[in-house]
This record gives sequence, C-alpha cells and structure tokens, in this order.
Amino acid sequence: MKPLKSDYYKIAGICRVNDQYITTDGHRMHISAEKPPENAAVYSLEEYARGFRATPELFLWMLRTPYRIVTELDAGELYGAVKRAWTFSREECSIEAKADSVVISANGDDGSTKTSLNAEVKTEFRVQVNSKYLLDAVNHCGKKGKLYLCIKNLEWGTGISEVPMLAVPGFTKWAFIMPIIH
Repeated sequence: MKPLKSDYYKIAGICRVNDQYITTDGHRMHISAEKPPENAAVYSLEEYARGFRATPELFLWMLRTPYRIVTELDAGELYGAVKRAWTFSREECSIEAKADSVVISANGDDGSTKTSLNAEVKTEFRVQVNSKYLLDAVNHCGKKGKLYLCIKNLEWGTGISEVPMLAVPGFTKWAFIMPIIH
C-alpha cells in the first residue's frame, strides 16, 4: 500500500483499527486502508480515544454504524462542484440530494456556485456542512473515478442523525462530515 496523500493526518494523528487507518478532529473522520506516511504517529485505539477524552467504543460505534448509498457520482465533477462552493464560502455549503440530481452550493451566494450533478438518487436529503471539510473529504477519497455519496446514521445527544459520507467503491477509503446545526 502507498502512503496517504493528504496532509489531513497532521491534524490529530492516526489511529489504526485492524487494517484501517483513522484520523479525526471531532467534526470529520477519514478512514483509509492505505498505510500512513513513515513519519506519522500511529496510535492504538485506546491511546487515540484517550486523546479525545472518549472511549474506544465510541470510535468503533462511529465506524460500525449503518450507512446507505444514496447515489454514485463522478469524482471529478463532484470535486469541481465542491471547489466552486468552497471558493465562494470557506465556511458553509449545502448538499441536497433530489430525485434526479445532487446539488452543491455555497451558503449566501446568488446561485453562481450552485452545481447540479445528474444522479439516480435513492434517498433524498439536505444538509449543511463545512465547505473545507467537504473538500478535504473529496480529496481524501480521490478526484478520479466514481464516488458513493452515502448517509451514515449517527444519533446521539445532539440529535444528529443523517451524516453525509463519501466512499470509493469497495470502501477502501471513506470519509464523513458532521453537519452544521444552526
């Protein structure tokens, strides 16, 4: 396996769970089967959880919670849409899955960043996320080929239940982003 390409691992270190490598900052989580760079600190699940004042079970629960595939998108087109939204607003953008498309747009724009990607959507949803985190997720999963847009079901005290997730077919790389709740 080749090293991770993203510098994202520098944010919080890396945790190894079986053959998966995880990095998170509490607002997003990236998971990969690729080995991290040689100079990266790789922690056990117990050490990693302790650093977040959490239990190892919390991280395992987040990894194992069910997800459903909403649609398959072209990674390059998705990257372009997210990049347009991020260029306008480095704070927030929306992801809206409708019957026949996925719409990405920056919050507060006049429609200039709104991009509609043709897609056969199995589950409709709308969510606000941090633009930078979404761009990082696309970069983590890759800008070539196909990506699955999924919904991961996480329910806890904040009431968050539908969390957007991107994954490469085969789920060797995936990332999810906590939605913004106003």
